Amino acid sequence: MRLDAVQIKYFRNIQDAVLMPASCLNIIVGENGSGKTSLLEAIHYVSYGRSFRTSKYQNLIAHESSAFVLFARVFDQHSGVRKVGLERKRNGQVDMRIDGEKLNRILDFASRMPTQVFTPLSSELLTGSPGNRRSFVDWLLFHVKQRSFSELSKRYSQVLKQRNAMLKTRQLDSQQEGFWLAQLNEYGSVIDHLRQEIVEQLKPHFSHIIAQFLPEFSFEITYYRGWEKDANLADSLATHSHRDRAYGFTSVGPHKADIRIKADGKSAQDILSRGQLRVLTAALQLSQSRLLYQQNSERCLFLLDDIGAELDKHKRGLFLQELLKAEAQIFVTATDVHQVTDVLTESVDKKVFHVKQGIVNEEKIING
Repeated sequence: MRLDAVQIKYFRNIQDAVLMPASCLNIIVGENGSGKTSLLEAIHYVSYGRSFRTSKYQNLIAHESSAFVLFARVFDQHSGVRKVGLERKRNGQVDMRIDGEKLNRILDFASRMPTQVFTPLSSELLTGSPGNRRSFVDWLLFHVKQRSFSELSKRYSQVLKQRNAMLKTRQLDSQQEGFWLAQLNEYGSVIDHLRQEIVEQLKPHFSHIIAQFLPEFSFEITYYRGWEKDANLADSLATHSHRDRAYGFTSVGPHKADIRIKADGKSAQDILSRGQLRVLTAALQLSQSRLLYQQNSERCLFLLDDIGAELDKHKRGLFLQELLKAEAQIFVTATDVHQVTDVLTESVDKKVFHVKQGIVNEEKIING
C-alpha cells in the first residue's frame, strides 16, 4: 500500500490541506505546536480509522466546524488505485467509503493499510500493561490473517465478556459453566496457537535488527500464553473455575497473555534507559514491518513523531535505513529537516512539507 494523495479538512487546526506524498520519505517540519503531529494524526485516521492520540473524536473536529473530512488516493499493488474517504460528525455519525462504496465497520477500513506509529510514548509497549504487548502481536495477526483472526478474536472476547458477567452476578450453574468453558477453549486455543506461531516467525527479524541497534546487550523474546506452561487451556480453565467464581472473572486464557523481553538475562524495562527502551521499541516495530512484508508483500505506512527525541544521530540513521529497506512509506516530523536528511546514506524519493499554524506547504529540497 502507498498513499499517493491526501486531503484533510477541518481536522484540529488544519482547515484544508492537500499533500501529494513521496513514495518513500516525507519529512514534516515546523515549530512546536504548528500542527505537525495533527497532520500525522489525520493521515493515521484516513488509513486506520482512528486517532493514535485520543478516543474523543469531538476533539479532532476544528472549532466551529460540524465534521472533519479526510480523503486519500491509495495505490494497492493487488487492486491498483483506490479512493478512500471518511467523514466524522460531532453527533457521532461516521461515513467511510472506498471507491464510493460505504463501509459499515472500522475493522474493514483499518484492514486496508498496515499503519505503524512511533512517538515518544511508544516505549509504553514495554513499560505499560500486558495488553499493550498483546495488541502488538495481534496487530500482526490482524494484517497477516486479516478477517479470520479478527472474527476469532471477536468471538473469544464476546464469550469472555458473557462468562465474566455471569461470574460477577453469580448466575452461572454447572451446565452453563460447561458451555462457556468449551467456547473459551475452542476459540482461545486457536488464538494461542496463532500467537505462538507469529512470535516465532518474528524472532529472527528482531534478532537481526536489535543486534544493530543495541549490540552491547543480548536479547531474548518470550511469549507467555496466559496459563500454565504444561497444561492445555481446557484443563487450566477447569482447574481455576472455583477461583474464578470467587474472584468474579476469568483468571486464565489468552486474554492474560504477555510478551517478555530480557536484556542480558534481566527484564529489559528494568535495566535499559529511556532512550534504550525507545530504540528497543523501534526494533520491535521494524521487525513487525519486515515480517509483514515477508508474509504478504505488504508495505507498511510508518508515522514517526518527533524522531529526534531520545534517538541520537546514529540510531536515527539506522531506524530510517531499516525502514527504507523494508520498503515502508515514511512520514516523519522534525523541527529541522537536517535531523532527517543528515542521517540518510543514500538518495531516496523524498519530499518536505512545512507546517505553520495548520497551513501545510511543500518545500523545495536543496542539496539532496
